[in-house]
Amino acid sequence: MAGTQEIIINRSAAYRMLLIEAGTVILSALLFFVFVSLEFACSVVLGGLAFILPNVIFVWFSLRTPVAGSSGNNTLAWFFVGEAIKIVSTIVIFAASILLVGPIAPFNIGMMFVSYGFVLLMNLAGLAILMKQ
Repeated sequence: MAGTQEIIINRSAAYRMLLIEAGTVILSALLFFVFVSLEFACSVVLGGLAFILPNVIFVWFSLRTPVAGSSGNNTLAWFFVGEAIKIVSTIVIFAASILLVGPIAPFNIGMMFVSYGFVLLMNLAGLAILMKQ
């Protein structure tokens, strides 16, 4: 039963980190909107969504509470399913942003990727902090 409790704690920490990252993306988008332009604000939001939404899916799949009698291989399989879905959904979000949002709303593709990279670095820093605790 200790494994289940550990998964619940890890899931809570992962969701908390994702909320902090989402808040940072929203705050950054507001700052870009006020001080730069709507184009850059949209780019920040799209880049942040391309990181956050797939990671929510990943956390949901990889940190599932194990069913009674399931093996560690089952948990590992869900981890890989979550990772595969995360990669595919990230690609889909980037492609949809470029193909669908590009013609409708003004946005900067370069800034979208910079925003994605910024949130990725935030995630790595958060993981490093959690690993030290």
